[in-house]
Amino acid sequence: MCKLKIVMAADNDCLNEHEAALLTGSFLRVDEKDGVQEEDLLYTAVSLHAQGASNVIITLGGNGSALYTEDGICYVPCVKIPEVKDPTAAGDSFIGAFCTAVCHGMHYKDAMEFANHAAALTVSRMGAQPSLPTFQEVLALMRKTGAEAFNCEVLQKW
Repeated sequence: MCKLKIVMAADNDCLNEHEAALLTGSFLRVDEKDGVQEEDLLYTAVSLHAQGASNVIITLGGNGSALYTEDGICYVPCVKIPEVKDPTAAGDSFIGAFCTAVCHGMHYKDAMEFANHAAALTVSRMGAQPSLPTFQEVLALMRKTGAEAFNCEVLQKW
């Protein structure tokens, strides 16, 4: 329990679906058609929030990511790419991009969309460090996919 208290002391706790399941004892069911079951995701996020996490971010691999705050849950779908070559650094890429975006003043939902695009580029390449995208590459993919966050005022000033 001591480890859980330390983890939950952060403002933004970012876990993948497996870590979230381990910390809550809940299982996130995935449906081939609809992805992660919303009720499972909400239960897991609320459980983590109740244990002290201010904001809970759960990465869901090919199913996107979700953010739970006191205002509720926000789901951001995965950015589809033609081929996943190496998922090794996807989580690191996501967290780095999310934190960078928030530190630059982006709202959480926009920051998650930015992070999902960074992670999508990462998994489309081989290796951990060599796969990490540049800011310009993330912007180019966001433009290509028509991402809502691409028009974010903060992103345009960045």
